[in-house]
Amino acid sequence: MELLTKEKIRDAMPSRKDDIFYEEEIYLRKGACLFMRKAGLLLKFPEPTTATAIMFFHRFFARRSFAKYDRFVISTTCLYLAAKVAETHRKIRDVVNVAYTILNQKALAICPEYWDLKDVVVKMESVVLRTLAFELTIEMPHTYLLHYLSLLHCSDQVAQLSWNILSDSYCTTLHLEYAPHIIASSCIYLAARILTSPLHLSTSTHHSSSSSLSSSSSSSSSSSS
Repeated sequence: MELLTKEKIRDAMPSRKDDIFYEEEIYLRKGACLFMRKAGLLLKFPEPTTATAIMFFHRFFARRSFAKYDRFVISTTCLYLAAKVAETHRKIRDVVNVAYTILNQKALAICPEYWDLKDVVVKMESVVLRTLAFELTIEMPHTYLLHYLSLLHCSDQVAQLSWNILSDSYCTTLHLEYAPHIIASSCIYLAARILTSPLHLSTSTHHSSSSSLSSSSSSSSSSSS
């Protein structure tokens, strides 16, 4: 999926046609992302798996209106789909139960309501797949973040804060606007600024880092074109 401009996200998303304005959409996205992060923890997903689910969600609602689909049903579907794509296999029963428990603060027994919810998730999986045009391979910032942290010989404190900032960034639309290597670099820079920690790139790694950034920029430009 090509990157979106701020103007597109603010003024021309599908939800605008249904009188859901930018501020409300941001609120709806953030709530669903926090829900997915909590579900990911309960399902013991690795961080990149949860991030993949959130990216599926953001991309889905870049093409569909919040007025047309229940955001928590789509969130649950994206969690289930991301688990399969990332090979972090979880049974649909577990995903549905965790989602229901978070939303209703009680466990879901095997009853007609469970089967109804399961059927909805199975049905919506095909809707999500078609909406995403079956583009399920997403280049994530996590790999870049770890690579740059190593090249810059960052402290454990900078590394941890960078990771936390990256995790929080998924509650925003930044990942629809910027390439993953830009987001990873920005997280490290912001963490270093907050901790007033200087970043040092050793002479031996300068060339490989420059090549990495150049390669990443080239590939990003190619994908956008």
